[in-house]
Amino acid sequence: ALLVEGYFDVLACHRVGATHAVATCGTALTPEHVKLLKRYAETVTLCLDSDRAGQDAMERAFMLLGKEGVHVEAVILPDKDPSETLASDPALLTKLLTGPAAPYLDTVLDALRKTDLTSPLTRKIALRRLLTLLGVLSSDVERRDYLAKAAGVFQTTETALQEELTRARQEISSGHLPIRPSVTIDLRDLFSAVEIALGLFLCYPPLRHLLPELIEPEQGMGAALFKAVRDLPPDREVTIENLSLPSEHKERAAVLLLFCEQHAFHDWSENTAAREIRKHCKNANKEMLHM
Repeated sequence: ALLVEGYFDVLACHRVGATHAVATCGTALTPEHVKLLKRYAETVTLCLDSDRAGQDAMERAFMLLGKEGVHVEAVILPDKDPSETLASDPALLTKLLTGPAAPYLDTVLDALRKTDLTSPLTRKIALRRLLTLLGVLSSDVERRDYLAKAAGVFQTTETALQEELTRARQEISSGHLPIRPSVTIDLRDLFSAVEIALGLFLCYPPLRHLLPELIEPEQGMGAALFKAVRDLPPDREVTIENLSLPSEHKERAAVLLLFCEQHAFHDWSENTAAREIRKHCKNANKEMLHM
């Protein structure tokens, strides 16, 4: 099965001969979806949107499918989704969807190879993410294979990664997905309250109209990120690349986004996100007024 997000994506896939495409139609993949898919396919190829939300959805889909023993592959498109790629390059879409796909974990490792892992925090978050994904694999042989590949990416030993994986797997309750830390954890050791509030605006661009509730910081990355979020045109996607940030702040902003993803801040409903943003803006304002 080729899993895409919506109706137009299914139509685009069928137009280029990928008639095994199905869609979640705007909802997140559920255990019920997985059970249904497993009745008809041993392999599911993920072809979800290439934006941040789509990539997060691919990760969650892998977790659910892998837990049920389904082999998961992935196709990474140059455009946002199959319908956009069909419009820009039908021949490329045909090649990508009808040719062999890469195992999902291989695409994750490829992305990590392009990531600057010299920052300790970036490295820690990336490693934690990878180990969580590896913990889903039911095959010891496959797990060892990926540990060997990951050791090369992180420039460490397989033994060290295996020890980290063992610790990570101990946090997984039997029959359940990993439980991510609650938003109530103390974040001050990593980021300031202002940075966390701004990170939430990066996770929820439609809520940027709430930015005036945050007192504008006067210095540091908070000041630069506030200005970049405020000045970004409404029609531009909120990405680190699109934000006008000085080079010395880009890496920390990227790590902030990774941190928000790791703690599943992007999984909230819009109402919950608005409430959390207002709460964090209030906390940040108090922190700044007390400085």
